[in-house]
Amino acid sequence: VEKSEEEKGEEADKIAEEYMLRGVSKAELEQTLRQSFKEADEDDSGQLDINEFRQFLQSTPLNLTRKEINMLYMEVDADENGSVTFEEFIPLFHTLMFELVRSQAMSILRKDE
Repeated sequence: VEKSEEEKGEEADKIAEEYMLRGVSKAELEQTLRQSFKEADEDDSGQLDINEFRQFLQSTPLNLTRKEINMLYMEVDADENGSVTFEEFIPLFHTLMFELVRSQAMSILRKDE
């Protein structure tokens, strides 16, 4: 029985949720998060300016548009000081990880047909 795109999406969500809960230990996730932030912080300021933030997101396979990246930047720059701190970056990173895993799961589910 062939699954609809909606059913595949729901299954991909479950796979991503399971992976995020059990696939990576908290220590591994934090290490990955800190490393990703450090690599994105090209000037070692401890914060990401819009250019560093944009370059980081463009390096992911999410294919975000410039407008989407700018909207995310405004969303995560909680104190609106024009830069993103590590603490502001954490929730975004979790969302990005979920979307990346979900995207990979969708690709696999589509190939299985």
